[in-house]
Amino acid sequence: MTTELKETIGSVELPPSEALFNKTIRNNILKAIGKRMHYEVAAESSGITYGMLMDWLDKGQEDIDNGLISDYAKFFVDVRNREMVLMCGHIDNISNKVKKWKADAWILERRWPKYYGNNALLQDLTERINLLERRAKMRHEPLNPE
Repeated sequence: MTTELKETIGSVELPPSEALFNKTIRNNILKAIGKRMHYEVAAESSGITYGMLMDWLDKGQEDIDNGLISDYAKFFVDVRNREMVLMCGHIDNISNKVKKWKADAWILERRWPKYYGNNALLQDLTERINLLERRAKMRHEPLNPE
C-alpha cells in the first residue's frame, strides 16, 4: 500500500508536482525571481508550494550532476542565470561607484548571504543541511537512522 503525499496552499489541494511543472508556472517563477522575489513568494504566487519549487531545483541539480539534460536541469540553469544577471547588476553598480552603491551592497548581503553575507560559511552549511533533509524526505528516509 502506498501513501501519496498531498501538498496544499491554504485549504486548496494541489495536483502532483510533476503535473504542475509546466511552462507557464516556470515562466511565472522566473519572472518573480528576476524581480528579486524570495523563492517562497515566487512559488506560491505561481500556484505551487515552496517545497515543490525546491524539489524541482534539487531534481534539476541532480540531473546536471548526473549529466542529464532534462526540463528540470534547464529550469535550474534558468533560475541560476536570472540570479546571476541580478548579482552582476549590483556588482557593476558597486564597481562603478554609483551614487547609491551601498544599497546594492545591502541587497547583495541580504538577498544572497551565502555569497556576500558576513556569515557566508554558516549560510553554506545551513543550505547543505537543508538540502540533505529535503532529499531524505523525498526518499522517505530517516535523517538519523538508528
